[in-house]
Parts: sequence; structure tokens; C-alpha cells
Amino acid sequence: MKVYTKMPDALKPFYQNELTKAAASFKKGHYIISWRHLERAHVLGQPYPYQHTAVHFKMFLFGIKLKNWKEVNRANSTTTGGWCKIFCRYNSGW
Repeated sequence: MKVYTKMPDALKPFYQNELTKAAASFKKGHYIISWRHLERAHVLGQPYPYQHTAVHFKMFLFGIKLKNWKEVNRANSTTTGGWCKIFCRYNSGW
């Protein structure tokens, strides 16, 4: 498995556009549309640890703002669990 650390410059505007649209939709109260933009940003950022974690954190905040505790728990567990899988896999002592 190859671990990418830097998102390509050509992909960054698309990723950032999804995050911008998610924030704008949320401000307007269009929560479903906002969530879909977060999901699209998640797909774009999945191979890149920083962007992937950033989107999970935004999903976590989304759940807190809407008091959706199911989403808060899911976002929290996938964010921390994902990092553990990455680091535990490459640490021969674990």
C-alpha cells in the first residue's frame, strides 16, 4: 500500500471547492447538500492523510452543530481509528 502525503496541486482546487460549497450550504441551512459536498471532499481527500483527516474533523463538527450524536461518534471513531490503522500497521512493535 502506498501512502501519499501530499495532495497534487491539480486536485487541490476541486477539494477546496467542495469544502467551500459545504460551508456555504450549511450557512444557508441546506444540510443535506452541505453533507454531500463533505462526502465529495472526503472521496477526493481519501488517499491523502491530512485532507482525509481534515474532512473527518469537519464531519465531526457538522454532527456537533446539528446535535447528531450518531454522526459525532462515527466521525470520531473513524478519524482516530484510521490513524491507528496507519501507524499500527507500520510499527512492527504493535
